[in-house]
Amino acid sequence: GIAAEVEGLNIIAQKADGGMRDALSIFDQVVSSTRGHITYASVIENLNVLDYEYYFKLTDLVSSKINKI
Repeated sequence: GIAAEVEGLNIIAQKADGGMRDALSIFDQVVSSTRGHITYASVIENLNVLDYEYYFKLTDLVSSKINKI
């Protein structure tokens, strides 16, 4: 009875870095904190991972400030 977005599962796989035991541990942690509804947002929040969109916005802002100097 667990619903999961593919993007959320991809983040779990990336953070496990090829370790099945790590992936299962992260998966269990996320499932317990999200009550069985795994989303991209819930995974990055639970694991304190920087969202790619936020990262790109930040780098664009820094880049635009540097170009003005």
